[in-house]
Amino acid sequence: MYRRLIPLVLLALVLTACNSNAETASPPSVPTAGRAAPTNLATASASTPSSTATSSGASTATTLTTGASSITARPVAGSRRLFVEVGPGGPTDQLAQLKPGDGSLERKTPAGVPSPDWKTLYTVTVTGEQRTTVTALNLSDGSTLRSTTFNGQFKLPLIDSGSRLGGLSQSGKTLVLSEGLSRQPRQSVSRFAILDTSALESPPRLLELPGQFEYDVVSADGTNLFLIEHLPASNPAGGAGKYQVRVYDLAANRLIAEPVVEKGEQETVMEGYGGAQVISSDGEWVFTVYRNSSHGPFVHGLNTKLRQAACLNLPTLNKENEAAALNWSLAMNQSGSSLYVVNPVLGQVVEISPVSWPEIRRTQTITAVPLSQERTSPVGWATATVSADGKKLFVVANKGLSVIDTATLKSAGQLAAEWKFNSVLSSPDSTQLYASSTDKGKIVVLDVNSEVIVTEVGYKGQPQVLLKVESNQP
Repeated sequence: MYRRLIPLVLLALVLTACNSNAETASPPSVPTAGRAAPTNLATASASTPSSTATSSGASTATTLTTGASSITARPVAGSRRLFVEVGPGGPTDQLAQLKPGDGSLERKTPAGVPSPDWKTLYTVTVTGEQRTTVTALNLSDGSTLRSTTFNGQFKLPLIDSGSRLGGLSQSGKTLVLSEGLSRQPRQSVSRFAILDTSALESPPRLLELPGQFEYDVVSADGTNLFLIEHLPASNPAGGAGKYQVRVYDLAANRLIAEPVVEKGEQETVMEGYGGAQVISSDGEWVFTVYRNSSHGPFVHGLNTKLRQAACLNLPTLNKENEAAALNWSLAMNQSGSSLYVVNPVLGQVVEISPVSWPEIRRTQTITAVPLSQERTSPVGWATATVSADGKKLFVVANKGLSVIDTATLKSAGQLAAEWKFNSVLSSPDSTQLYASSTDKGKIVVLDVNSEVIVTEVGYKGQPQVLLKVESNQP
């Protein structure tokens, strides 16, 4: 997918203070993953499951093996509306809404960033005349609610390893667009457009900052814009690939002089490559997992209210293996009491308490799975999900889904081992899992209790990333 193919150097780096020598102890028995030449996930061949039920409600059952047991269940139709990014993996990708019941296509709209209540979708297009148009669409019927056009070539920023479009505050009131960041060393100005979504027709506020700045995140209330400042190679404090987090106070209309630092630390220069990201429900904390082949991986927590950071070191086993390090995923339970960091290739699971000030609660070694030879870029959004009841963690692995018991953090089996999935989400009531497979051009529904594929969603195409699973419709 084109968003996942952006150069990793553009992704956020973490505080050098995160990478102290106080490394988390690493279990000695997990095998090292190899570096086989990758093939494209979208074109890699795979065997078709022998008896997968279709959305027509046919009576054929699918049997999967979990642990030592095999369970068979009768197929049932999917019953929830799905929002999924579809397309060939490029600028023409769209947001597809799939009908509850049979999962057939209900509507397609341009890809964009949804409002927190999923009632409005903000899309951005740029014309050849270097004019940017921002449109607010009604997600219930696809109609245009309001729009504005202004000079320049701005776009929605990429987040979560480039797997999603972002730029909207958690309150839904502030939308941030960024101008394409040039990697030319002589670039001297970075530009951003700030829009009030309640008055979208009004001209945006344009920010021009000297230097190379890149969007990171906007605070929930829309008052603080966090930016990555790329440091020039001539800067004694940072060479190639080093930069620091800065804050632009949108209320005061000024760039804060002091960079964001880890609580209790003074170091400002950051180092490491960012991957998957999750944001707390209130938008106060933004958690990103980073890899660093020198010091090992870690989670960087950014408190958008206090403008401070928390850095948590992860197990350093095989930290030099860049391909294996790309498989770190993040998932938070529904209550927000636990954040899970998991790497199925390295066989590592870490539970973080994100309440108050983040800290590591538990670390566990699980059965490692082979390194995916088809995955050509970092994993991002929805590659791990926690069941709504908080009892199980499901992780996209090389083949199928790895299941982890959250009570023990130990392996609880594997689902659909003959499938290659892109993303997975749990239904709001914990009864079903929805998983997309670009390899097979399908979305499947798995029953959480029987742990089998019970149906294929009716939509056939190129599902890239599952973005949302709605509750059952009345």
